Amino acid sequence: MPNKLSYAKRRTIHDLSLIGLGSYQIAEMVHVAPSTAYKYSKHPDTSYDNLEKDKFGGAITKRLEELKETRVWLANQIGVSEQMIYSYIRGESFPKRDKLELILEVLELKKNLEARV
Repeated sequence: MPNKLSYAKRRTIHDLSLIGLGSYQIAEMVHVAPSTAYKYSKHPDTSYDNLEKDKFGGAITKRLEELKETRVWLANQIGVSEQMIYSYIRGESFPKRDKLELILEVLELKKNLEARV
């Protein structure tokens, strides 16, 4: 059976998995079935284990450094406390979809992902 999923969409799924998103989160964002997101994820997992949260936190930290911005700045941009951003970075919690999309947009990651979909 031919592969019906575009290369760009497969790459987006892969990249979202690298920043620590689970299959269900990716499926919802990219508009595919969770099984498809699982198939194309770098480290497929449907849970929010610490490894995924650590990767997501590392991606936030790295991007803030690249933008020369702070956790306080990001918190103000998305409407949460600095402590909440810090808990995302430490892997103690994970943002809900609306906040996740804001983080991706504010850190200019969403534009890069959407260009591929």
